[in-house]
Amino acid sequence: MSYVLLMYPLGTMNPMHTHPRSTELLLVLDGALSISFVDTAGKLYTQDQAASEMFVFPKGMVHWQFN
Repeated sequence: MSYVLLMYPLGTMNPMHTHPRSTELLLVLDGALSISFVDTAGKLYTQDQAASEMFVFPKGMVHWQFN
């Protein structure tokens, strides 16, 4: 298990990536964050997360975030 605190200045993004050996749990502490991911069938999903909302990216899922 690892824990990381990331701060996304307005207009920045965490580029497309995957975690081949672990699941990612994302919790928005303040503000809002747009998340995107591609499911196993290749379908693109986007969602806006507000403060106190959480999202789970399953192991191996391609995903990225934008503020």
